[in-house]
Amino acid sequence: MRLNRKQKLAFGTALLLFLATGIYPPWLYTHVVVAENEVTEAGVGETGDHPAVATALATAKLERPWSYGWIFSPPLLTLAQIHHPKVDYEGGRIDLTRLLVEWGVLFVLTAGLLIILRDESVIS
Repeated sequence: MRLNRKQKLAFGTALLLFLATGIYPPWLYTHVVVAENEVTEAGVGETGDHPAVATALATAKLERPWSYGWIFSPPLLTLAQIHHPKVDYEGGRIDLTRLLVEWGVLFVLTAGLLIILRDESVIS
């Protein structure tokens, strides 16, 4: 299939957008949330008449959508994220799910544009 001038422009633009989203992808940041519970003889958090035996730490590792950043360095954290008292920042990673969705949408839109911009005279 030969592309006409408009199709080449659409395909070139899509290729540039594909490369741009790959170089500047979406990120996830990983953090650990720490929660303290008093453990007593009666059970967790039930202080009643029983003295506290110990304090248990419950941790949960969470990943949350972040922003966009260069592929070799994650975006910067905000001050609220850095100084939260019960959250320890662990790191960031590329959000492959969002990146693949972006590429899928770009592929579908590009294919649609290539179909719409084709020359009718070439078909017949």
